[in-house]
Amino acid sequence: MYGGSNKVANEAKLARENTVLKAIRSVNKLIVREQEPEVLLQKACDLLVATGGYDHTWIFFTEGEQCCSHVYQSQSGSEYGKLSNVIFSEENCFCLQESSKHDGALFLEKRSETCSQCPVIKFLPEGVAISAKISFQTKVFGVLTVYLKALLVTQEMEFELISDIASDLGKAFYDIEKRKKDIADLQDSLETVGQKERFLQDVYNAIQDGISILDTNLNIISVNSVVEERQAHNWPVIGRKCYEAYQNSESPCPKCPSLRTLETGLPQKELIFVPEITRSGSKEMSWIELSTFPLRDDAGKLIGVIEYTKDVTEQKVAEEKYHESQTRLNLAVESAGVGLWDWYVQTGEVVLNDEWALMLGYTRDELLPHSIKTWENLTHPDDLKKATALLESHFSGQQPQYECALRMRHKEGRWIWVLDRGKVIEWDENHKPVRMAGTHVDINALKQAQLTLAESEANFRGFFETIDDLFVVASLDGRVLQTNYAYEAKLGYTQSELQQMKIVELHAEQDREQATRRLMEIIKGIQTFCDLSLCTKTGTLIPVETRIWMGTWNQEKVMFGISKDLSEQHAALELFEKIFEHNPSPMALTKLENSVFVNVNQSLCKLLECEKADVIGKTAVELNFFQDEEVFLDAKKQLRENGAISNMCLRLRTQNGTLRYGNFSGEIIKFQTGSFFLTTMLDITEQVEARLALH
Repeated sequence: MYGGSNKVANEAKLARENTVLKAIRSVNKLIVREQEPEVLLQKACDLLVATGGYDHTWIFFTEGEQCCSHVYQSQSGSEYGKLSNVIFSEENCFCLQESSKHDGALFLEKRSETCSQCPVIKFLPEGVAISAKISFQTKVFGVLTVYLKALLVTQEMEFELISDIASDLGKAFYDIEKRKKDIADLQDSLETVGQKERFLQDVYNAIQDGISILDTNLNIISVNSVVEERQAHNWPVIGRKCYEAYQNSESPCPKCPSLRTLETGLPQKELIFVPEITRSGSKEMSWIELSTFPLRDDAGKLIGVIEYTKDVTEQKVAEEKYHESQTRLNLAVESAGVGLWDWYVQTGEVVLNDEWALMLGYTRDELLPHSIKTWENLTHPDDLKKATALLESHFSGQQPQYECALRMRHKEGRWIWVLDRGKVIEWDENHKPVRMAGTHVDINALKQAQLTLAESEANFRGFFETIDDLFVVASLDGRVLQTNYAYEAKLGYTQSELQQMKIVELHAEQDREQATRRLMEIIKGIQTFCDLSLCTKTGTLIPVETRIWMGTWNQEKVMFGISKDLSEQHAALELFEKIFEHNPSPMALTKLENSVFVNVNQSLCKLLECEKADVIGKTAVELNFFQDEEVFLDAKKQLRENGAISNMCLRLRTQNGTLRYGNFSGEIIKFQTGSFFLTTMLDITEQVEARLALH
């Protein structure tokens, strides 16, 4: 009888252990597959209830300094609805407050003094709750708690299960945060390249082989146009793991060169067999030569991998057909236009391929005898010193390989830029180099593009300094970063003085409050124009019209402003206003778009027997000035067609009802604020009345 009880207990324990293992496997698979934190936590709760045999599971998730920012829970059946409401509403639960302080799992029950005060435990039926913090190293992400109506086997085994799952979730969250940070760091590094290197994007997409850029977790963050075309059937691939997107696999490829590059910091290469979707939609297997190169930030930190994929299916087929690996390698090198060299360091003998010589305009025979002197004689003297120092650094073990961009003399007499790379492949017993092999790559086009870019920048600087308009670059907090000569000359400040000032300080003191408001509107994108005058060092105001736009300057977001000096226009406008106001002939200025009077002179007011305020802001029709409607309409028609009228006789009525006759002439004029119609009138009332009296 006693033996039968043991057997039943052992079977129950074995069944529970299988259930535990199933729950662990299910959660681990979920962790590998799921990268969204919210989905991961909810599905983990669901799986523990579904596969772990728990009656209720909940997770308190912390974010930043918040005690509890999110709650995830799952239950078996509907009897725990009230408990779920308490979990979602309480933040001071024992399993949240206490479990985060302990490394292992904690046993929670109503009978304990602490748990009996917990608002969650109060609502638990009789049973067992086990809680463990979700953490990795020193970072705590939350607390996992499970509830069973009764322990099925042993408390220790359940403790171990919950601790393991909580640890796995903690490691998963640490990896997710680290991956996001790595992606953000890499993207920030790429963004700092700026406008000066945008042409490299064209080179990037012009390369006829596939290029992918990965972060340190093998997430794809950028591809060139060749990869986009190859993966059109599988798009998008950005943000996915390389092995998931390219291989449809749940784990990295065997002998993954990208992983080796991340581990060693050195370039790697591997030949892989991958499925390819053809243009017709059929699936074929292709041989891809995958080369990986370390991607580092300015500080030398490894932040990702560059994958260079070259379809070598044809070469592989040729290898299988002819079994000549060297022939295949030579074909690949020739198609890439790469020069190969093999240097026996101690004898000075060098073996060159045809491409090495052809790159410089020679045949191999023309360069005989081939020795290290051949290379030295063709290399620019200044670059030879640099290359020799880099070779010595490699020979001494300071650098894992040799690399130098240098100029070599072409057969035509010109210098071309070559990227010279190599590595010692054989050492003697004294660790002296015996044999070194390497490549020459023609980078002349790239270097010429860089020189052209530098020349363009110099031309811009010259234009910047010579234009008459006032040009300023300011930070988003209003600091003056750069000004041109015109700015300094007209305001009377030196550039160093201006760079100590805020942009609002360039306006008169009474305008600075308004200038500050304008600045905030510009930063928010509400305004791009400012008509406030600038103030010189001596206090003189310069009327300007300033256009402002946002941009980038030395990798910093800034405001660009260009101010046009309106001093001459303002002087001309003042002169016009004086002539207008004191002219003996009646004159009026109306808006072209709506015929509203914006100004009339004293002569016209006197003639019409009215004040300026009676006329400005109204139209002639509203004031019932003109008595000959057909003639008035004809005048407006001529104005639209010809832009002017001349000597048109119109009758007009004064404010007191008197009829006057006038010859009207006028034309359209343009100011900064828009187009206007300037009208002058010659009073011919006496002549007309005399002529009428004769008739």
